[in-house]
Amino acid sequence: MPPVCLCGTESWNRIKEITGTPWNGWQPATDTWAIKDCQLVAPVDPSKIVCVGRNYAAHAAEMGNQVPAGPLIFFKPPSSIVGPHASIVLTKYSKKVEHEGELGVVMAKKCSQLSDAADPFYYVLGYTCVNDVSARDIQKSDVQFARAKGFETFCPIGPHIETQLERTDNARLSIVVVSSA
Repeated sequence: MPPVCLCGTESWNRIKEITGTPWNGWQPATDTWAIKDCQLVAPVDPSKIVCVGRNYAAHAAEMGNQVPAGPLIFFKPPSSIVGPHASIVLTKYSKKVEHEGELGVVMAKKCSQLSDAADPFYYVLGYTCVNDVSARDIQKSDVQFARAKGFETFCPIGPHIETQLERTDNARLSIVVVSSA
């Protein structure tokens, strides 16, 4: 069984282990592994996943919706998280499952009820890729999104946390979808 690399720093095709977690402080360890010999898991372990829906005009229109006047907030449960190369298990309850590439903001510190003068980026550790898998037929029939977006494996994350991204308005994400069907 290849080692499961929970955290590490990537250098071309090698991963160096670290002790601790990026959000609670970490130190380099001594072992390094070939990336091909590792099973990559999600680089985060959040207590909750807060999402903003219908925030892109083109996507809202594609789905037949208007962009809301204020944020449309929904949650994905932590049980939906899998690593970046894990299989997405389609639910038998949906006939229309789709992927959405999203930029995930990884928080370094608890952040709540900030003043207008506060710098929200002080609380941000970095960014990661998130695949917001959605059962569209269920999403359309339900009032809220929890069931349609919360199935196990419906939130692949990773493979790493980018801490050097200075601008998010021009970030590009790539989601590779591989079907065994």
